[in-house]
Amino acid sequence: MARHPDAPSILPDEHQCFGASDIGRSRSENQDAILVSPDWGCFAVADGLGGHRGGREASRMAIDILSQNVKLFFSKERPIQQPSAALLIEWFHSAHRTIRDIAQTDAQLMGMGTTLTVLL
Repeated sequence: MARHPDAPSILPDEHQCFGASDIGRSRSENQDAILVSPDWGCFAVADGLGGHRGGREASRMAIDILSQNVKLFFSKERPIQQPSAALLIEWFHSAHRTIRDIAQTDAQLMGMGTTLTVLL
């Protein structure tokens, strides 16, 4: 994978990264979403809340919102630095608000939710 020209050199070129998810034994649907972005030094997994409607959609929304925020952060001209804890919390809140708002307006997704774990 070629390094994005604006991305910081987080990992040496000889490292390879990948992500995988497994549906497990008791679920009929995999509600996991992952982000593997070595160019940005960002790795994340979101796991939709099992047994709740819309878990798959919620986990994908959380990863999409995180990914957009990380790419936007590193695309701006600034000295190479990592996002602060406060900024990461802001990104989590942004994902939470979006998921909550959609769940409140779409009856088929009411009650959807996800976990989100990030390594940055």
